[in-house]
Amino acid sequence: MAKTHVHINRDFCRILGDMISGKASHQANDQQLRNFLDGKLRHLAAGKETTFLDSKLHGFGLRVLPNGAMTFTRRYLKPGLSKTGKPLQGRVTVGDYPTMTPEQARQKILDEFQQVATKRDSFTIQQEKRAKRETEAIAASTMTIGRFTDEVFETWECANAKTGRRRIRSLRRDFAAYLDMPLAEFNAGHAQDWITAAHLMKVTRGKRAGQIGLSNASINRDLGILSALFTQAWLKKLIPAHPLYRAKLHLAEPERTRMLSRDEIARLFAALYRREEEARAARDRGNAWRIARRYPLLPDLRAVPYIDAMIPMVVWGRETGERQQEMRFSTWSDVHLDASRPYVVVREENCKTSKGRKIYLSGEAIAVLTAWHTQSAGKFVFPKSDETGPIGPIRTAWKTVLAEAKLDDFDWSDLRHDFASQLVSRGVSLKVVGDLMGHRDPKMTQRYATVAPDHLADSVERLDSGRVVTETDRLPPILH
Repeated sequence: MAKTHVHINRDFCRILGDMISGKASHQANDQQLRNFLDGKLRHLAAGKETTFLDSKLHGFGLRVLPNGAMTFTRRYLKPGLSKTGKPLQGRVTVGDYPTMTPEQARQKILDEFQQVATKRDSFTIQQEKRAKRETEAIAASTMTIGRFTDEVFETWECANAKTGRRRIRSLRRDFAAYLDMPLAEFNAGHAQDWITAAHLMKVTRGKRAGQIGLSNASINRDLGILSALFTQAWLKKLIPAHPLYRAKLHLAEPERTRMLSRDEIARLFAALYRREEEARAARDRGNAWRIARRYPLLPDLRAVPYIDAMIPMVVWGRETGERQQEMRFSTWSDVHLDASRPYVVVREENCKTSKGRKIYLSGEAIAVLTAWHTQSAGKFVFPKSDETGPIGPIRTAWKTVLAEAKLDDFDWSDLRHDFASQLVSRGVSLKVVGDLMGHRDPKMTQRYATVAPDHLADSVERLDSGRVVTETDRLPPILH
């Protein structure tokens, strides 16, 4: 559509000039201008979009469209220059004719001019917002992954995830090669390169130490942390798009459903009690040596039920399915041994899934905890040696016990799996098992459905137990 800018220095300018200077009455000027707009300007436009600019009131004009519609406009200069080196111009609509009279349009523009000195106009605000966005864009182009982690993501992650500090350490360790890369430069290709390297690296920690390649679960977990970082960067408009939005996660390895056999249980507890006896014998020899030299004696380990928290924690883990972290932070106020049906409460703040629960204790768990309570009566069920806080993670001593018991492919968390597997094998429903385990997602419990297939088959056979007439009775005699 052709557009024309026409400067009218005759009737239009004279009438508007008189209105501005106040030489004529506004009523007469408005009527004169209406007649002029309805006739001459439409004729001058001649079917083209034309803007008639006033030479008296700078920037004030009338825009006439080919369909005859007319609007009062105000033009202004934008910061900067065009590609040809000319000043950039913008246009805003003041009002429509004849809804707004020329006098009203003129007054509105004059009011805006008077406010510019004392109040920011809409254009100024828009320019400030644009400048702010440009500044943020420049900052985003230079903001590195490491800097964003230090200044923004670490605070957010620690405030929203229980394992936030551990996840930040993993991020800095596993993606160290990308910490100096700007956020906006990272893309799905870099993620794929990292995955390829993760499959070829030698594992130096954990159960896969010495093997080649991280497990798919570990890769997915690390990518999840990185994805959370870029989600926060995207929400803060530091990147135009999420680089891992369509990244495909690896199919995780089958979930473990490790269950101890009777022989393995016997070997495990034999190693545990052998460890107890060796510690007591060593203490006896030590005290005998001290008696000979008249030194103060150390506490007699034969006067207490257990030498340390190892056996009570193993029994508790196997009889309740609690995670080690949940046990370590449990207090005696959470253990109700005096109830008619003794139980333990797992508090939400101690749970991995933030799902508190109530677990009733078996006879074996009650006996062990009652004996342990006689020698550990502080705040925590399993305190440090100086009773200043909860006991730390059990790693080295546990590995020694497993080696002594000759248990391969077994970890502390497998005590929890053994608890669930034992329940399912005895006919407990998966829903109840999931509640006892503290699972948020039923899929986590579904892994134990294969533990007792015979029991599941027996459940289906119950359909036939109460039938009066079966389909076999309805078949023709020749098919019997």
